[in-house]
Amino acid sequence: MTWGHDTCGGSSRRVQRQLVDVEDVVGNNYAFAARRSDGRVVAWGEGLCGPGPVSVQLTSVVQVEATEAAFAALRADGQVVCWGTIQDVDQEVFEVKKLVASSKAFAALRADGRVVSWGLRTSGGDSSRVQERLMEVQKIFAARNSFVAERRDGKAVIWGEFELEEDDPILESITDIQEVSSTGLALAVLRRDGVVVVLGNSDGAKNVVEPPE
Repeated sequence: MTWGHDTCGGSSRRVQRQLVDVEDVVGNNYAFAARRSDGRVVAWGEGLCGPGPVSVQLTSVVQVEATEAAFAALRADGQVVCWGTIQDVDQEVFEVKKLVASSKAFAALRADGRVVSWGLRTSGGDSSRVQERLMEVQKIFAARNSFVAERRDGKAVIWGEFELEEDDPILESITDIQEVSSTGLALAVLRRDGVVVVLGNSDGAKNVVEPPE
């Protein structure tokens, strides 16, 4: 069921008959995309976020992620299909096992432990500066304008709005990541031991918050 502004996905009348056996739904500022149990994807809302010509490629989909104005679907064969304002997928995006999205960029974790990102540079779409460090990655998370990756050796790599240099001492505290969240001016990393590591870009603040008893 949908409600709200018709042109931004509030009305799903045109696709209602296709919205059966839906397993999950994701939305952005202009549209929704529903993934069905048969691996097909149904999208509705603002026309610019409709799959259009790529709809024939949306088969055997296992995951769908959304930026503010684009969608990306991960297929069972490890290929990624994009539509909306971000359509060009890097040719190195293959054998993908997990997909995440910031506000204006996507990042994909490949089976070989490498990470590829594309989209707006300031939202993490350009990972060239940290690419040499993005190896043997086992976890990947998205914040509003940044991405966080954790390697098998426990070291974290952060790029985008909150990009950190490899020798930044705060990185020693960012390990065994459970969840990442952000506001417009800060990023928080929750560790599995309950500790929260906070990064702020207004004054370069960095802080490790110990959990209360």
